[in-house]
Amino acid sequence: MKVTKKLMPDGYHSWTVVDHDHQVILSIDRYLNYLYHLQKSPNTLRAYAYHLMHYWQYLSSKDLSWSTIKLEELAGFITWLRLPASNVIVLYTIVSKRTESSINAALAAVTAFYKFHEQLGEIAELDLYQSQLAIHQKYKPFLNHLNTTKHITARKLKVKVPQKIPMTLKFEEIKQLLSLCYCRRDKFLIALLYETGIRIGQALGLFHQDIRSFDNEIDIIPRMQHVNQVRAKTYQANRIPVSQALMQRYSDYVSHELSIDNDQSYVFLALQGPHKGQPLRYTAIQDLFDRFSGALARKITPHMLRHTHASDLIHAGWNIALVQKRLGHQSIQTTVNTYTHLTDDEMKHAFKRYQEKQNECPTI
Repeated sequence: MKVTKKLMPDGYHSWTVVDHDHQVILSIDRYLNYLYHLQKSPNTLRAYAYHLMHYWQYLSSKDLSWSTIKLEELAGFITWLRLPASNVIVLYTIVSKRTESSINAALAAVTAFYKFHEQLGEIAELDLYQSQLAIHQKYKPFLNHLNTTKHITARKLKVKVPQKIPMTLKFEEIKQLLSLCYCRRDKFLIALLYETGIRIGQALGLFHQDIRSFDNEIDIIPRMQHVNQVRAKTYQANRIPVSQALMQRYSDYVSHELSIDNDQSYVFLALQGPHKGQPLRYTAIQDLFDRFSGALARKITPHMLRHTHASDLIHAGWNIALVQKRLGHQSIQTTVNTYTHLTDDEMKHAFKRYQEKQNECPTI
């Protein structure tokens, strides 16, 4: 059983799952085709394909049928996901094979898969969702106290995820990344991700017409079916003010490294090799950040630059609604949940300021 890429009728690629006899698993394939036509990103399609392949492996190990499974049997998938990796020898404690976030991602894919087939009337309803009061949200809009009956639909199958502080970079580390770049293109990319907080898919999908040098602004335009298979996570357009220094990096890159006769609309192009002059792909970015990770002796990802930018904005006193707008989050709750965190150092500094304030007052 494996995940494989397939060519769609429109010439673009999607993903599917084949069994041990190399036959397409039709129920999975139909659902992934449905997601493809909803214009979900290639990364989302690939992730869902792997989640459903793992689910099918669970079904096979338990000799269960996907179409007649019971809720309590489906819940056993959680335990299966937690099983240690095959190369781990368990002595006293169970070493989970996957994190809670990974388990929830797999459960979300399976739940959505069943909802799709339930709506088609192909299987009996499994009752995978429940209605509950939305009382756990951190962000409370104006007059929220008057709304006591707001309900949300939540999945029954999920595990509790411990809150994690987003991984960020120190300013010295960002300077080190810039020094590790071999070309102006990569320096501009790092500076762009750090200063704007845009996602790597949005950066690789930028057109020259999106960069408004005269106004020091960059337009984030959602486009479908990029030739380099990148995709913006959101369909919402956004305009982001940037610095003159970033625009200067863009000008240096264009004037020194892009060929005059190149007719590509994309900003980020391969500068050498068999794909020279073609839009940059995710694989090239992976190679670049693998090199960064080796040099800094820690895992470095493009998304860490987004986290760093957002954290810097909040530490600078930005209103959370402004941070939401700049990051392009559809819900302010996402921004609040992700970035309104306190580290031990921040608590220490806050208490130090409190003590200094108390020392200014007369002794009681």
